[in-house]
Amino acid sequence: MKNLIFLSILCTALCLTSCGKKTYGCTDSTAKNYDANADINNNQCVYTGTVVFWQKTDQGVLDVTIENETKKTTVFYASGQPECSKNGCATFELEPGTYNFVVTNFQFQWTGKILVQKNVCNKQILQ
Repeated sequence: MKNLIFLSILCTALCLTSCGKKTYGCTDSTAKNYDANADINNNQCVYTGTVVFWQKTDQGVLDVTIENETKKTTVFYASGQPECSKNGCATFELEPGTYNFVVTNFQFQWTGKILVQKNVCNKQILQ
């Protein structure tokens, strides 16, 4: 009888500790919406990539537009490339995919396409 009571208490304790509330969320630490408290992946992780538009020669201030958002390049890098987070570049954080962009300055306009990849910094020189 003692064994039966002990076994019954043990089963109840195991059930109570293993039946705790589970938290759903994004469990991928490389995702933008990572949830450190999530126990179960809800398959709704959001990923982004970075695109940095920059100038090697001084073409003046350039406006770069992607998806109705415009940013400016205000400096040029005569030697080397800028880092992904450098000021003076037109930097966009976008979900993976292919995007059309438009670049304008005081007298010219040109267009192009850029591929954004998950967790990657793409550098696009404007010349």
